[in-house]
This record gives sequence, structure tokens and C-alpha cells, in this order.
Amino acid sequence: MIIHQAEIETIGDEVVLSARVETKRSPDIPEYLWYKFPVAYQDAISLRGEAFFNTLFVLGMHFNEDIEVRGEISPIFANNIDEIRSNYYLHDPKKLNIVGFDFKSVQIPDDSLRRDIKLASFSGGADSFYTFWSHFHPEKAKDPTQLTHGLFIDGYDISLKNQDTYAYFLRENKKLFDDWGLGLIPVSTNAHSFYKYRIPWHYSGTLVLAGITMALSKRVASYTQPGNVELGHGKRKRPSANIRLFSTESTKFSSHAHSIDRSKKLIKILDWAPVQKHLRVCLDMQYDQRSQGCQKCEKCINTNLILYLYDKQNEFTYFDMKITIFKFIRMCWAVGNLSAYRPKGYLGFLKKKNRYDLIAIYWMILPFSNFKKYLSSEFISRIPREVIYTIKGKIYKN
Repeated sequence: MIIHQAEIETIGDEVVLSARVETKRSPDIPEYLWYKFPVAYQDAISLRGEAFFNTLFVLGMHFNEDIEVRGEISPIFANNIDEIRSNYYLHDPKKLNIVGFDFKSVQIPDDSLRRDIKLASFSGGADSFYTFWSHFHPEKAKDPTQLTHGLFIDGYDISLKNQDTYAYFLRENKKLFDDWGLGLIPVSTNAHSFYKYRIPWHYSGTLVLAGITMALSKRVASYTQPGNVELGHGKRKRPSANIRLFSTESTKFSSHAHSIDRSKKLIKILDWAPVQKHLRVCLDMQYDQRSQGCQKCEKCINTNLILYLYDKQNEFTYFDMKITIFKFIRMCWAVGNLSAYRPKGYLGFLKKKNRYDLIAIYWMILPFSNFKKYLSSEFISRIPREVIYTIKGKIYKN
């Protein structure tokens, strides 16, 4: 794989940063990886190679191709890359390979620039709300944060094809950040097109966040990633818990509260007015989420369950769903590892609600969930990667 030198172009009121990508194995990925920013942030945009290498190097590991990078790479980051590569490989050795990296230009970033942005991504979900709540309520937070801007991404958890939904939440989030006195940076990217059906988005998404941050590295001093529980397989952490290794001499990376379960974060901020009005958790990138989420995915149902258990459903405008047996079965089946999915107090709250039906369903589905997990790790992993990619493409057709 070759990641060419980045180029920048102004088109109307947007600045497009892009780099050409060559691979030997897969002709069906896009020719260019691109990011689009408002022209107001043109002075923040960098042509450095990390903006594209960060996003794409795991794809090269998936294709088993050595990676040549023709843009500048930080010496600190270059020293960390062996550990980063090892973390990703150990997390998913059945999908990834150890490959070589050839950095054509290792250069320290310009340290004379004024880097005034302290950034965190903002999707409107529980993790990101908790990170910003920790900024406004440092006395209550276990790990207080200091932030100046949020990053709202088109093409990350909302599809590029779903423009009505993104435009709606961009307007709503812009109002929210204006009220907070913070900046909100919108960005769109086609990064998901490189990874879909190949590498799970739950950990390749971290790479995109690191890439976008470095695309803005002329002004970004720090990036804080809102994190969920990152335990991965057994006791091994997912690689996103080690995002600090993406740091350079001038832009520091950190993960916020990745050891705190997402459900516990939501419970902590249930009474915060902004989260009651703006919480959005849906996993369906294609769904029109302007009125509410799909109410079918794991996140929608789990969030509704928490609100139901804490008698908060009437206070959250985005959620309007009864916890039926069918919905609960759907959630239990959708969870990748149900045996680890029993937040403290859930079963106790269900008893108080006299929902012994849901408790029984949980224990009934658990062995089937464990068997599904076994099939995924032992059987499906043996099917050739390109065959799986082709099958998924035909099934989902997006």
C-alpha cells in the first residue's frame, strides 16, 4: 500500500484535504481518502502524513501489504508505531497481519504554531456527553476534562448518504455548543468506505478519529477520545484504549473514561438537561434519526431499558419505546458478548419492576449467545476474507 502526499483544495465554503491510496489487493476501495472541513478552519489543516496513515494502516495490515507513507511523520509517533501495530494485531490476529512501514520523511511538526484547540469528538451519545459533562462538572467527574471544541463527523456514525439526518443534528449540536460557549467543528470523510465489511468499526473508528485530529494538527493541541469499556478479548484492552500512542511532539492524544461502562456513564448524567434533550445513540447509519432512533439496534434498546429502569423515559425526548419481550430478546441477541453484558444493578432493578419475564429471557438466551460467539470466533473466521466481504456487500447493499 502506498499513501501519497496529501493535497489541499478549496471548493466553495469547504476545504478538502485528500491523499491518493494505492493497494495491490483490493481495487474496489476508493482511490482517495478525503476529509472536508469548513473554510473557517483552513488555518488548522495540515498536509502531514499522520492524517492518512493513522486512518489506513490497519487496512494495510488486513490486506497484508507493507505501507509506504510519502507525507511527513512525527519522530515520536514513528517510535510508537511498533507498539501500536502489536496492539492491533494481538486484538484481532485472525483479520490482521504484521506488516512493514516505510516512512519517507520523519520530521518534527512545526512548534512555532499557535495550537489553541482542545478537541473531543461529539456524536451525541452517552460516551461523548459524559466527556463534555466532565468538562462542565469537574467537581463531580472522576476524570475532569478541559475542552474548547467538539468534532462532529459526517460519515462516522451517520452515513454520507443520510444527509438529512446529519444536517439536522449539525444544526441542533451547533446550538448546543453555542450555549456551552464552545466551538463545534463539522467534518465529512469517506473513511468508512475503506473499512466496511472488512474490519469492525468499533476499533477502526478510533483510527479515523486519530486521522482527522492530525488533519487539524496546525491548531489542535490535544485530542480526548470519549471511550467506552475497552476490555476486548479476555483481559486484553482494545487498541483504542491506547490512543495516547498516536501523540506527536505537538498534538497529544488521550482516552477519557474508557474503563467506565457506558451504561454507568448514562446513569451518572441522567438528570443533566442537555443529555435529556440531545442524547442520540442509534447504530443504524442509514436510518432517518431526526425524530428518534431505529428502536431496533442494541444501543437504542439498551438506552431505553436504562431509562425504563430509572423511570426517566418521559424526560428524554428522543426515546419513546416500551420494553417488550420481543425488544429485549432482540437486544440480548444483538449483544456480541452477553455473558459480559450485565451492568451492576440491572437484574435487581428488573426485580423491582416485577419483570421476571425479562430476567428469565436473559438466562435462556445466554447459552445461545455464547454459542454464537464461538461460531463467530472459530468458524466464520476461517472463511476467506474477500468471500465474507462479498457476501456482506450483497446482503446489506450499501
